[in-house]
Amino acid sequence: MNQPCLYFVPVPLSSVPLSIFRSKFHACKLRKARALNAIQRGSVVQMQSRIISEDECSRDEDKIMIAQTRAWVKEMIVELNLCPFARTPFQKDTVRYSISNAQKEKELIDDILQEACKLLDDDPEETATTLLLAPYWADALEDWSELGYFLEEEIFDKEDDPLLEGRVGIAFFHPNWTFNEMDNNDPIHFERRAPIPTISLLRKDDIGVYVQDALEKGIILSKKVQDDNEVTLRKYGYDKLERKMSQIKQLQSKRATEH
Repeated sequence: MNQPCLYFVPVPLSSVPLSIFRSKFHACKLRKARALNAIQRGSVVQMQSRIISEDECSRDEDKIMIAQTRAWVKEMIVELNLCPFARTPFQKDTVRYSISNAQKEKELIDDILQEACKLLDDDPEETATTLLLAPYWADALEDWSELGYFLEEEIFDKEDDPLLEGRVGIAFFHPNWTFNEMDNNDPIHFERRAPIPTISLLRKDDIGVYVQDALEKGIILSKKVQDDNEVTLRKYGYDKLERKMSQIKQLQSKRATEH
């Protein structure tokens, strides 16, 4: 296990064809240019958007997806303590849940950049974390993984990026997430599994507080999270985690439908 929840590194760089990065890089330059232009005009909301916020949800299926995601955060991420940054925003209700209806990669990049900019623009006391759901990507795990790696490598980890300036952390989750070189029924896969394809965005300044506090105690936080998650998930076991995820989907679907 060498992928802590703090950083998203789904596949080795060498396993992704260079042509993929070249094509994504040129396309993403256009995405960033559009976002920068929108900001200069006064607001990123002037970009074309396929995003539906939780308050704007009117369809039952959208309400169901957000209900499932809330349950996943509470019952798996928070209660199993898989991410040390999740508990406080969840308890304070400062998590922004939104849905992207993007079906094309370039559209999803637009939506991710827009949500990242909005996160930086929002009051941290009102929005500490954004969870962007992308339901149309449920059957595209390989493309999802490649896109996540690319965005982190080329945008989110670069402090000299003119749009985000390295201030936002990103992590990708997927219902079928599978770490390379692990058995299909390895419980560690649930570190990155979610009911809906989900992108997590949070301010790196918030992460830095936890990292610095750990360093002062002689602890490397990413290593501790990695080790703790492995112990927790193996203790539960694959079958129990699979049942837990299935129950989240079924129970929350019923509750959302009833409302």
